[in-house]
This record gives sequence, C-alpha cells and structure tokens, in this order.
Amino acid sequence: MVHYRLRVHTLAVLVLAWAPLLAAGDQTPSRAPSAADLRVHGILTLGGSVALADLVALWAQGFQRDYPGVAVTVSDAGGEAGLASLENGTADAVLLGNPPTDSQLDALRNRIGYAPTLIPVVMDAVAVYVNARNPLRRITLGQLDGVFSATLRCGKRAIDDWRQLGVPDASGLSSVVPYGLDDSTSANLVFRQVALCGGDFRPQFQAVAGPDALESAVASQPGAIGFSSRALHSASIRPLAVARDHSAQAVAPDAEAIRSHRYPMSRTLSIAVNVPDGKPLPPKLRMFVDYVLSADGQNMAQRAGYVPLAHGQ
Repeated sequence: MVHYRLRVHTLAVLVLAWAPLLAAGDQTPSRAPSAADLRVHGILTLGGSVALADLVALWAQGFQRDYPGVAVTVSDAGGEAGLASLENGTADAVLLGNPPTDSQLDALRNRIGYAPTLIPVVMDAVAVYVNARNPLRRITLGQLDGVFSATLRCGKRAIDDWRQLGVPDASGLSSVVPYGLDDSTSANLVFRQVALCGGDFRPQFQAVAGPDALESAVASQPGAIGFSSRALHSASIRPLAVARDHSAQAVAPDAEAIRSHRYPMSRTLSIAVNVPDGKPLPPKLRMFVDYVLSADGQNMAQRAGYVPLAHGQ
C-alpha cells in the first residue's frame, strides 16, 4: 500500500482520480527489477508542490507496483520548503518545477557543504488559459504584463478590457479578470520572471491554490484569463499561443515547442536529491529515479499532460 502524508490536497484522492491513466498503462514492469532491488525494503519520502501533486502521485503508484517492498510517502512541500526538507532529512527527493535560485543553492552549500543533485525528469510549460467562449487565440508577453502586472516592466500599458486585446464588442465579454497559481508554486515564479520581467502582480490579480481551482475559475467566467501548468486539459478552457512580441510568431504550448524551448514559458521539472555530485544514489532512490526515467514512467507523465524528455536528454 502507498502511504500518503498531506498538507493541503489529499493525494490518495488524486490517485483515484487519475486511476484510468494507471489502468491504461502497461501493467508489467518497465524493466525487470533485479533480485537485489526486490530485496530492498523501507520508506521513500517524496516531496512535490501542490501543482505537481498529480504527477508525483502517479509515479509513486506506478513505482509501488513494480517495487512492492518500498512504501512511498508523498508530501506536498515544493520549492524552498522542499529544499529545506532535503537538508533536514524529512524528504529523500523533491520534484521541482524550476531550478533552485542561486541564493537557495548558496544557502544549502553553506549549511551542508554542497548543492543538491538535480536530475531532469520531464518537461512542462506555464500555459495561459481563457474561457472556451473567448475568441482570443494569441497574446504577447507584453500584453500579459499589461493584464497581470502593476509594474509594467515588459508592457506599455495596463489592459483591463478585452477590446484592448483585439476581442470585438460582439463577443459579449466582461472586463479582463486575471487569475493564476499562488506564490507557493514554481509556475507563479516562472510567470513572474518571463511575462512580468520580474515585476509585481496588480491588485486585481486573484491567486488560487492549485490547478483545479484555476480551471474552475476560468471555466466559470467568460472574462477570465489565468496561468497554470500546461497539463490542464478541459473542454471549458483553452490555452493561448504566446508570442515574445508583436513581430514574433505566437507559439502554442505543444510538446515540440516545449522540448525546443520555442514556447516562451517552457520549463524542465527536476528531482532534487541530497547527494553530492559524483556520489551514488541510495538504492531506494536510484530505483525510483530509474522508474521515472523509464519508458513506463515517461509514458505515464505524457498521459497526465506533461512532455517526456527528448531521447538521450
């Protein structure tokens, strides 16, 4: 049985919600576990942000199927909290939505003498969604700054009306209502860095806790616009193609554009482990990383809406 330790979302519920993806996958191990691997027992503690909880839960469930001797505990401490849990030993590995900052790495080096090892495991992007009734198909980074930012470091003016984005009156949309994931998520940091040029959100911005809440907000309000992981898929919302400026081609957040980083807010998700460079991973952690990077683990991530690593990456 997989054991789940929770702070905000119940990952057991997430696993049940994503059970069709598990059932759709190959139920045989992606590689035959060695006799030594099958003798490994114990608890593996994983951390992952709320926004990535679905992916962590799926990988934990698939790993448990292949390696029943290892019980997996999943918490939702991502970002700085996750890195702190590596240092104090309360987590064996943490799934990060973007690389640690230089200041975070320096702090860890000062405390434990080295930076954690980062292992790329899958790709994703921060996507911008509108209501399915909204006719808008593309937006520039400068326009996103105008919609979301109080500081306007990237944009030229505040945008409050859909007509400023080229949406005609006949569409019947209300004022632009900006939503996004809150500042506990890596998606929030990526969006601020790329779309707001490191600026601040405007007072009208409404931060929500988790992708489900973002999807519900945008789906229920025709005038809403919001950012979250590219992994969201719903008939009620639609991702926009994003252009770096008015003269550039707008790029949709599809798999090819994310792998090539042509989509402006592409990102690589990594597992951070408290192991110095050049040192071997502990057996339980090595087995989990091998599973995540296997065909089965990458296919599971793809079915959940993420982008597998390119071959040989």
